[in-house]
Amino acid sequence: MRRFAVMIVLVAGVTGVLAAASETDEPRQGPLRDGHVLLGTRGIVRPTEDKRWVFVPAEPLTDGRRTIAEGTPIELLRSNPLEKMAALFESGRQTLGVWMTARVTLYRGVNYLYCVHFVPTRSAPVVPAEATPVEMTPAADPNEPSILPAHIRRRLQPDVVLDLEKLPQMLEGDRDVAMVDRTGYFTGKAGRRTFVLDGFGRKIEGLSFHVLPDTVLQRTEVMLDASPQRMRFRVSGVVTRYNNEYYLLLQRAVRTYTHGNFR
Repeated sequence: MRRFAVMIVLVAGVTGVLAAASETDEPRQGPLRDGHVLLGTRGIVRPTEDKRWVFVPAEPLTDGRRTIAEGTPIELLRSNPLEKMAALFESGRQTLGVWMTARVTLYRGVNYLYCVHFVPTRSAPVVPAEATPVEMTPAADPNEPSILPAHIRRRLQPDVVLDLEKLPQMLEGDRDVAMVDRTGYFTGKAGRRTFVLDGFGRKIEGLSFHVLPDTVLQRTEVMLDASPQRMRFRVSGVVTRYNNEYYLLLQRAVRTYTHGNFR
């Protein structure tokens, strides 16, 4: 009995040491979690030969558990801010230095960045205003709403579009909008999905959005790939525009059932 008690103490001690070691470990190399927000990250934006856009960070990126090394190109998702960045390349420049605030997405093990705000480095201060709260409170979670600057919170939580017929006007500026609990269906194959609104005879019927890659899309595709039949979903997400085409960053997708009335 005494030997058994000693073994329990030893095992508990080893477990405690391992747990303590894991808590003090540095973040490991690997993809960042979906939904993490990068505030005032410095780097360069450049086009690729296959007409994509990438952000190359000048410093390591981390969500506290995983890290991406500086100099690692990360693809930028289509968005209003990206369209404005692309316009700055019309003069023939090859790269653009920026301070960027972006939402991280994760799709099939690969990270992407959804830019919500950027400032070219030529006009940016040495320490961007949106990054100051993070440096003053290094232990805080950068996704905690209380430490996010007001103008960044507004961009991360855009206005809700209630009348989709007014969607083009709402996207005229550099603001994205939120679409909440709208029903429709997905078309296309994995990696190239489109969401089409039902409309039911209204003017918005057939309005479609290119779906940007993130974890919600990946989970939705598991259901889509499991059945050859068309499925109907109620979705919520952020709508943006790039080169006069609409894009949707999913935040929720729930399958709905119509008892055979939907074809």
